[in-house]
Amino acid sequence: MPSDSVFLDVVRYYDRCGYNNDRVLAHYLFGCIARDRNDAPQALERYMEAAAIADTTEADCDYATLLGIYGQMADIYYRQNLPKEEIWALSMAGEYSLKAGNVRNYIKCIELLVRPYYELDDTAGIFEATFHAHDLYLKNGFI
Repeated sequence: MPSDSVFLDVVRYYDRCGYNNDRVLAHYLFGCIARDRNDAPQALERYMEAAAIADTTEADCDYATLLGIYGQMADIYYRQNLPKEEIWALSMAGEYSLKAGNVRNYIKCIELLVRPYYELDDTAGIFEATFHAHDLYLKNGFI
């Protein structure tokens, strides 16, 4: 999208009339527009707004969207060379992957922890993430 002003009307509509999951999705997509326009700070802000709207106590909470939000945040943190924040975002994405029933994505989040641990020169973290992911891939029949 060349401009986010059109989508701002969509976000405002869902903020007024939508259910929580609709509002989360609208803010998430708004963040994706900022991401696609290479505006990392704005994308992160919008992703955080989306995550804050989510009510994880509701039975119908859309955990799949939450894992997408934190996955996108992890990618931005990686591109901005912020490994500690990337670890946090990957951990959150992994948590919501499990809640969404996506075991393969949970394991992938653990595997991706190798990258920020490498940037932090954390050899123990690298080995722990590698072996944990390997064991989970085997246990779940993905290898």
